[in-house]
Amino acid sequence: MKKTIRLGSFLLAFLLLVCTLPVTACAASTSYDLSRALFRSAETQKRVVSYAKGEKATLTFTPQYTAEYTLSFFVHNPKGESGRNAHASLTFPGGKVQEGEYPYRPNAKDYSRPYITATLEKGKTYTYHVWGWLPTSEASDVDITFISGASGALTEELGLRAYLQGKTVFNGYNPQAVLNELKLLVGFKNATQPLEWCYKNAGGVLSINGADVIVDMSGCGAEGMNTMAVYYQGYRAEAKFEIRSHEHNYEAGDSVLPTCTTAGYTPYFCTICADEVHRDIVPALGHNYKEKSRALTKATTSKDGKRTATYACTHTGCKAKYTKTLQTYYKASNIKLNKTAYTYNGKVQKPSVTVKNSKGKALKNGTDYTVSYPKGMKNVGKYTVKVTLKGNYSGSKSMTFNINPKGTSVSKVTAAKKGFKVTWKKQTTQTTGYEVQYSTSSNFKKGNKTVTVSKNKTTSKSVSKLSAKKKYYVRVRTYKTVKIGGKSVKLYSGWSVAKSVTTKK
Repeated sequence: MKKTIRLGSFLLAFLLLVCTLPVTACAASTSYDLSRALFRSAETQKRVVSYAKGEKATLTFTPQYTAEYTLSFFVHNPKGESGRNAHASLTFPGGKVQEGEYPYRPNAKDYSRPYITATLEKGKTYTYHVWGWLPTSEASDVDITFISGASGALTEELGLRAYLQGKTVFNGYNPQAVLNELKLLVGFKNATQPLEWCYKNAGGVLSINGADVIVDMSGCGAEGMNTMAVYYQGYRAEAKFEIRSHEHNYEAGDSVLPTCTTAGYTPYFCTICADEVHRDIVPALGHNYKEKSRALTKATTSKDGKRTATYACTHTGCKAKYTKTLQTYYKASNIKLNKTAYTYNGKVQKPSVTVKNSKGKALKNGTDYTVSYPKGMKNVGKYTVKVTLKGNYSGSKSMTFNINPKGTSVSKVTAAKKGFKVTWKKQTTQTTGYEVQYSTSSNFKKGNKTVTVSKNKTTSKSVSKLSAKKKYYVRVRTYKTVKIGGKSVKLYSGWSVAKSVTTKK
């Protein structure tokens, strides 16, 4: 098996593909992108560009790690024609330019020299220009080469290490299967936690300080000694391991008891390689639930309630449990009085109460709620009834009803000059006074005027300054002033039957 694994493989594959595409003749200041990383020490990457007389070839690139690079170009002159000097320059981020010239070499079919050597920083974009009079009248090819600086020996500062979880010998029937489970740890000096890499998950990205790491396993997987190499920013570390085939020799270990959710088994371990298999399987026990507690969330006038039970598994060490709703108590959202207004009759008057849940089911008085009535409920006034929920319900609701004064009736209405006089029956019991209302509308829906008579013994009222020869409708009602919440409030009887009158001229 021969295979090289590189982390960040998708990006590298794409960039490598780009590097292999043919380059055609280009106009002045044509730009090329060169973003592929040079991971290994002294690694070389080449670009071929073409340009004609009077033009510039421009090549941009972004190093993937900080290192020293050497840039050179190679001029093709197959006919040995004469020409002028060729030039090149390197522009740094910020505008700094490093440049020079390649001297003219007459009759040389090809010539090449290292031209610029500089330390370039990771992630920054640089621009390399090539221009000058080339030997031919047509566009010529120029090879531009990038060479990463050699790292030499590992430094104490970097301290790159690669190791195989402390194991050097791996045993198994299938070397490839062993390789799939191989785990590599990569670390640096003073690192708190090494990075783990596995052959089986080679597509994952492994990086140190934001820079990609390459793991090279070329030639690994066969029986015998294998060498794994790690590259990082031009530095190299390696680890060796041995793959050796054998037949397993299993011995039984301590049995594992089944739980509610997992099967029991007896583990068998290979005495040569520590491979583990499970035999003598015992099915999982399954849960044995019993009720442990109950809880009640009472319903209110706005929220449903429920009674729940909690069940727990009785098997030793199992903490599984669940909660079940036994019954739902729907909110008591419909609480009403059967009547909210009465007329004074000298007797106690009290409304009945109905209480229903949100599903329309009537609740039981004494079981689900109680009703509290105020004292009195005989004289004219406003009275409060309170419903208090109980049992599986919680909360309360207060409602009011009125006992209004007894009404009166119009005896007669006599026409007067631009007015009238109305007479009614006296009503002094539980009455403070009267209101007289008149209108040109028989249904009293517009143009109404109301006159208050503050003495309950007064039984007539004259109204003047009306329109002459105009028909008016007149009605009367009683009122009583009572104290509600510390304020004086008028409670009214119903209106009497209206009588009509036409004013005189």
